[in-house]
Amino acid sequence: MQLYVLALILDVVSAPTCVTRGSQIACGYKCSSNLNQLACAQTPEGMCAATTNEVVCWDPPPDVRQLLQSGRDDLPQPSCITSLGHAACGFYCVRSGNQVACANSPMGACATRFGVVRCWDPAPEVRWAMAGQEHWLQASCERTLDKVVCGYHCVSTADDIRCASTPWGMCDRHFDRLACWDPPTTVQSASTLDLR
Repeated sequence: MQLYVLALILDVVSAPTCVTRGSQIACGYKCSSNLNQLACAQTPEGMCAATTNEVVCWDPPPDVRQLLQSGRDDLPQPSCITSLGHAACGFYCVRSGNQVACANSPMGACATRFGVVRCWDPAPEVRWAMAGQEHWLQASCERTLDKVVCGYHCVSTADDIRCASTPWGMCDRHFDRLACWDPPTTVQSASTLDLR
């Protein structure tokens, strides 16, 4: 009986709602607003943050939602971050000056370097494959003086960085030459290709 009552309470707490502010109306989860905007996340695992300039709502991709619902205790929890007028939500959020950014998955990574903010996530099919493993590998980021690049097994020179797009890939450095290789995946995504 106690479990049933607890389930009902949790169901009510996580139920979507509609909220109004002036002439605006928005429906969803964890709604937030400022003087001019109103927005809601579209999933129970989503979240919103507001600054004077914007209202940002974020929902995890489907595979990340499934991971968050799994109850795994090795998962970091998403959060929101704000700066002067900007907001972002997700994982491993970073701030540099008034720029903010977050990764979309617990396998992703974020870093900053001299005002450059960079977040990166492995492609969905890579995340799906890792999610089934007991231990998965989080991406990392490397920096040069003016660049931030994220991925796996990163190698760098003074002015260049390369990273593999999957944890099963590899990278190597030979003097000032860098090369990376990844096993073929069923789907190539823009987020994978931009590291080449």
